[in-house]
Formats: sequence, structure tokens, C-alpha cells
Amino acid sequence: MNAKQSPSRALWAAVVLQAKDDLENAAFDSLDYQHAEAFFIGGGDWRHARAAIADQLDMDPDYLVAIGRKWVTLRRDREGVPLTVVQPAPRAPVQRPRPAARTATRLVFTPFVPPIPSVRPAGPRRPWRKGGPNPFSPFRQSA
Repeated sequence: MNAKQSPSRALWAAVVLQAKDDLENAAFDSLDYQHAEAFFIGGGDWRHARAAIADQLDMDPDYLVAIGRKWVTLRRDREGVPLTVVQPAPRAPVQRPRPAARTATRLVFTPFVPPIPSVRPAGPRRPWRKGGPNPFSPFRQSA
């Protein structure tokens, strides 16, 4: 048995042929037909599976898509059923927080008012001088 005739290649070829048979003979509303159609022309996980199987068969995944579309179109034309495009379900719009409304504030001119002079005499403030030396000072002289 050479590499082209391996058992896994025969298995994946049978999978593709079964999907083709389901496209040609299964009822449109059956799960087999829907899975076969999704295998050939679907996206997402179906696209990844189709790419893996095409790799096993030494084919281009786009070729499987092209022949799958052809088979789906031929079956729908034969049965007189229009080709339906599955639209994704509408999603609810995302509610995003809106910035707070800014109101225009009026600028008011305020004239400069000089500070009120202090009534305290100039110089360092030493409150402990009123009652004697600071008892907690490390520099105090003990009597």
C-alpha cells in the first residue's frame, strides 16, 4: 500500500462522498443535509474541519468549497428551492456609557484683592515662651 492509498485517506474520501450523498438525497430540513451543506460551505469550525480533511486528501480546501457550492446549487435548482443565505441573528446594540453633559460655565472676572495685613507682630512664633521653657526639649538645661 503506498502513501496515496492509506486507510486514513480512504476514510476521509468516504466522509466527503457521504456528505455529497447527503446533499443529493437527504431532505432539506434534515440534520444530515444541514451538516453536509455546512461541511462544504460553512465557516468557523466547519472551515477548520474542511481544511483538515482536505489536507488528508492532498486537496485545496477552496476546491472542496467550490464543488460543494456547485452540488448545493444543482440540488436546489433541481428541486426548485431558492438558495438561502443564513444571516446571523441580530444582536442587541451595545449600551456604552456616554460622557456627562458639559454645561457651558460663564467666566466671571474677579478683581485682585490684596491680603489683609496681619495684626501679629513679625518674628518666629514660639508658644512655649509664654509659660516657660519647653519641658520636652532635648536642649533644655536641667536645674
